[in-house]
Amino acid sequence: LCSPRPPPLLPTCATCATFDTCAHAQNLPETPRKMGWASGMSIACSFYREYKILDCKTEKLTTIFPFGKRHAVICRMESTNEVLLTKNNHGICVDQYGKPTRTEPIEWSEPPNFVLYCRPYVIAATSKAVDVRFVSNRLPVQVINFNKATMVATTFLGEKMVVAANAEQVLQMTPVSPNDQLEELVAKCNFETALMLIEEDLNDVKWRENRATLRRKVRTQYGYHLYNQREFETALQLFQATETNPRQVLALFPQMLPKGQCKNVTHPVDHIVGIEKREDLFKAVGALIAYLEHLRNRFKINPSYFKSTSTSSATAHTNTGRLSSSSSQQEMPLNTLVDTALVFVFLEIDNPNQPSRALLTFLSQETACDLAVTEEILTTRGRFRELVAFYKTREMHESALKLLKKVGHDDKKNKKKHKKKQPKETAQLSLHGPNPTIEYLIELAPYREYQDLVITYAEWVVKEYPLEGLRIFTGDPRENGGDGDGDHGVDDGGDAKNGTTTKEHKRSTIPARLVLKLLKSWCGPSIVVMYLEKYLKNTNNTMAAL
Repeated sequence: LCSPRPPPLLPTCATCATFDTCAHAQNLPETPRKMGWASGMSIACSFYREYKILDCKTEKLTTIFPFGKRHAVICRMESTNEVLLTKNNHGICVDQYGKPTRTEPIEWSEPPNFVLYCRPYVIAATSKAVDVRFVSNRLPVQVINFNKATMVATTFLGEKMVVAANAEQVLQMTPVSPNDQLEELVAKCNFETALMLIEEDLNDVKWRENRATLRRKVRTQYGYHLYNQREFETALQLFQATETNPRQVLALFPQMLPKGQCKNVTHPVDHIVGIEKREDLFKAVGALIAYLEHLRNRFKINPSYFKSTSTSSATAHTNTGRLSSSSSQQEMPLNTLVDTALVFVFLEIDNPNQPSRALLTFLSQETACDLAVTEEILTTRGRFRELVAFYKTREMHESALKLLKKVGHDDKKNKKKHKKKQPKETAQLSLHGPNPTIEYLIELAPYREYQDLVITYAEWVVKEYPLEGLRIFTGDPRENGGDGDGDHGVDDGGDAKNGTTTKEHKRSTIPARLVLKLLKSWCGPSIVVMYLEKYLKNTNNTMAAL
């Protein structure tokens, strides 16, 4: 580029075996102070007060913006087809038409004297130092003390180097290898810059081949760094993206795990052990729920995922979860660990005085929770409603009915001692009185395989609450009023046999003659008469014997 005084501007090409000679004068309104190729046939120029883009084909001159109080600096960014223009202490990237290409400018502590693009960095010479910044995030990665530098340039003599000069000295800078740059960035906790560096195409074959491995390694280290900073949500998202071993991740939250789990896990970097502050614990719990739900969904899509990440010492786990891994202090299968950890997490965030339905909803569906550990923690916390739902989904109906009977009896004793009524919210989630047992038995009564179980656990209800107990055999819906304590059903109308959610109950399959015999032995003739009246009304039976 030649810019004689006065204009015109004359782009020229030398005559050689490869290029044709060309010469075309461009008439400019004033003498440009600095120039640089923008892209294609466009030239970025700085005039007396502003930057302009010159289109060499059309000779159109487009004003971009004024360059501020200090002198203009133009830097061609060849690999990105951009031009960096300075305005005071800001660097603004534009395209060949002068339109900004980035939302945020590069900002230096003072206006630079000279700027050089050395992919993927921008090197600026200021009055006090040479400033090296990553273009993508505009963050400084290196500052070299060198006073009053006026220019920066690259050289390809032997090894590629960058030199900076002032009136007295020349500073030579040799680029560090990408791997060494990466290690230094990670050591300084500049993880975002390190990840951007990995994505750069640095014309290095080995670098491109190892990109996936490097990306995963740095993301994992970044996740641990965020964990130490108590940014749990972002940390777990990184662990999820890198497919870090779930046991390794869960080991970071020992408060949320059953005893003896994830004890032999090793971590690639140092980290803070445990979470002490209550507010940090709540943040961790919220992030863990999302992470654990992601693992559960992944297992539904790809059941072999958990098998591939399980330890060889994990015990077998049946569909009903009746084998307990905790009894032998071995590692649980991963799907069991994930579901059991969710129980611990829900309990951690729950308010005992006003329990939410999150845990109940979770345990009302099919889970792989460890039986012994789940029984123990729910019993210890007094979460009997959730424990009944847990038994029910696994078709452990006798265990559920035993618990309902025990709680029902205990509640009756406590009611005599303490007549103070429970708050409405607590009452709705309790197992007060006979109604939970009645509702449970009504769901089992239509199935012949449960006939003996229904008769066994109907006895105590009918003897102590004869009028309400009749509903077990008649299938009548509960009348309004009852004992006045709200809805105490075991669940939201689910079918104890197959887990359906319909509230419509089938009739009992227990023969009427057997019911009559049982009622007579349990309560006497008056209840037998009431049963007969309801039975005949509901069935329109005209048998003379009845």
